[in-house]
Amino acid sequence: MGIKDLFLNKGWAGKTRSRAETAARINPLIRAHCALNHAHERAVRALENREAAGELAALQRMARMDTGKLSEIVLSAGGAPFNGAARAPEAFGPGASDREIAQALGKLEGDFERLLRDEMEIAHQMRTRAILSAVLKNSSHRRKYVRKLAMQRR
Repeated sequence: MGIKDLFLNKGWAGKTRSRAETAARINPLIRAHCALNHAHERAVRALENREAAGELAALQRMARMDTGKLSEIVLSAGGAPFNGAARAPEAFGPGASDREIAQALGKLEGDFERLLRDEMEIAHQMRTRAILSAVLKNSSHRRKYVRKLAMQRR
């Protein structure tokens, strides 16, 4: 949190990114988030622990909403958001254990969180910053769950 955030609370002062630049910067996040969502969908299908698969599927509902939130930023900025719907989720490799799947998901979530944190350092409009913050919080929640799943002995 920067000095502007502390001083101005929910307001903002100074120059923020243009609409075109915002759309251009958020679209790669959408692409990365869609790839992450596909990995989660593959995991739900591949996990032997059906209870864990159900919990992961429930977490994915929020992730799909997050993709919509990011897409709304791009649409509001006058851009065309990335649409990853045409890509079908591939299967995890044969013999992948629940632990290996969870570890892979944890790494992907961590990579995505780094992208979000880097983007939050950019002077975006407050609405964009708020959405990025919410998406980061949800990603962190999923990463904590898959980390817990990776530590289970099964």
